[in-house]
Amino acid sequence: METLRGMFIDNLVNEPEAFMSAVRRGGPFRYRLPLQPADPDAMIEGERLWERGLEFPTVFYEKYNTRKHRYFYAVSTVDEHSLFLDTLLKVDLDTPNPHGSGRTYKTWHRVGCYPGEPIFVPRCDGEEDDGVILSVVLDVNEKKSFLLVLDAQTMTFLASAQMSYAMPFGFHGRHYPSPHPLPM
Repeated sequence: METLRGMFIDNLVNEPEAFMSAVRRGGPFRYRLPLQPADPDAMIEGERLWERGLEFPTVFYEKYNTRKHRYFYAVSTVDEHSLFLDTLLKVDLDTPNPHGSGRTYKTWHRVGCYPGEPIFVPRCDGEEDDGVILSVVLDVNEKKSFLLVLDAQTMTFLASAQMSYAMPFGFHGRHYPSPHPLPM
């Protein structure tokens, strides 16, 4: 509830730190549950995968939903001083971070730009991260938005499509052309 209250327009304008404080406390964790029955000494193991909070995590759903996957993408912050989500993030779940806790990662960040939910678009018959990331980004300096296209493997800029206006942050999730979702 605290995160939701932090997103009320009055709170975003007057107390932006309230929202980001709630976002920072959250974050991606991996829990390993013991599958051996009736082991009284079994412990649930938890591992934090990224040191800062994030929102809108996504994977290559069409191929890896409910299956083991190596990568996920999300919106996060460039550092602990950010007042809003300002970075696109790719986390490699199979490779520990040699410089600290969590896993290795790649990011995209531009000062004054605030990306929306990353959408993974796969290349036909490609690997798990072979494709592009699409995100609608608000550029507060230009007071306009643009569609950003990143290489999903390297998180490097490929292209952008400029808009002549600032597009509001939208709803997020999976969208399908018919009333029945694609089989997984």
